[in-house]
Amino acid sequence: MNTIGNSDNMGLNELFTSRLNTTTKPQSSTPQPGTIEASENQDMLAFLSSLSGANAAQATQKASEVANDVDSSAQADAGKSRVDWVSKIEDTFTPSRELSAAINAREYVKNGLADADSFRSMARQLQNDGVLNCDDMMAVDFLSTKSPNISLKDFDAMIKNDSLSREMRGLIAQLVQKLHMVNYISGGLMSA
Repeated sequence: MNTIGNSDNMGLNELFTSRLNTTTKPQSSTPQPGTIEASENQDMLAFLSSLSGANAAQATQKASEVANDVDSSAQADAGKSRVDWVSKIEDTFTPSRELSAAINAREYVKNGLADADSFRSMARQLQNDGVLNCDDMMAVDFLSTKSPNISLKDFDAMIKNDSLSREMRGLIAQLVQKLHMVNYISGGLMSA
């Protein structure tokens, strides 16, 4: 096959040399009739197409083999990493500090709304655990003295009281929202 390839290359060199010689001659502005015969063009095209067809088929086959090897190894690697990645996914929930404290408050919120003293005691414990802040404690003091009854229903009514300042209603609303959350998490034990 190498001898055929060498003779093909020699034939190509001769063909291109003869072509080069015909095109490098000075030409006038109009093409000279018969500089390259139609049969020479056909012979050259037939020779180049037969030569390029054989080489193109071999090159295409080799490229296809290489592409298949690369593709199969890439798929194997991708499959392994995908399986490893999927098996490493963990879904976890980490409650906030406030939510954790509200969950732990179940122990001492039972009957926290029984009377004003129970309400203040429960509020101090919620403050120590980080559920309530200083502003909330101001609302606790206000509600324990001014609310007709110590209950979430009456606290909700105080939020709508127009005779209170906007700031006080805001403090009460913030406190009542937190108390509703704790009561919900504890399963309604606050008013039991």
